[in-house]
Amino acid sequence: MGTENRIPTLEDVFLLVDGKVPLVIEIKRNDKFDELMPKLISMLDKYKGEYVVKSFDPRIVYWLKKNAPHITRGQLAAKNIREVKGRIMKFLLGKMFFNIFTKPHFISYQYTNMNSKMYNKQKRKGRTVAVWIVKSKEEYLKIKDVCDMVIFENEETIL
Repeated sequence: MGTENRIPTLEDVFLLVDGKVPLVIEIKRNDKFDELMPKLISMLDKYKGEYVVKSFDPRIVYWLKKNAPHITRGQLAAKNIREVKGRIMKFLLGKMFFNIFTKPHFISYQYTNMNSKMYNKQKRKGRTVAVWIVKSKEEYLKIKDVCDMVIFENEETIL
């Protein structure tokens, strides 16, 4: 407040990036995703750059599978997701149970919980494995052999 700065819209981001780098678009949990998703797909279909869409919410990943199968979709996962209520749901999401239905192209797993057993299981299923958010070169060196892709917090991490 009290500043001219504002959060950019997705259209602003598309104009700024203009296809120069691939985008990773995360859709947060939202009970109005049925209204939001068609608008997003319309915008993405007009964008000329590369992108993937991911979410913690398997309903969103499933929606993408059914309504926009041409879009590369990913399932975010972690052992303990704060926003999720209930032990059973936390367990199911942590074990990626819903992937049976959502069929994500890639898994984006919290790096602190990723291990070679989990990596090998996802690779057998033909999925790409990304880890998030790696904050240092030391963290990267620990995780680099059990993932295909790393989401960094900042560019200094990889220098």
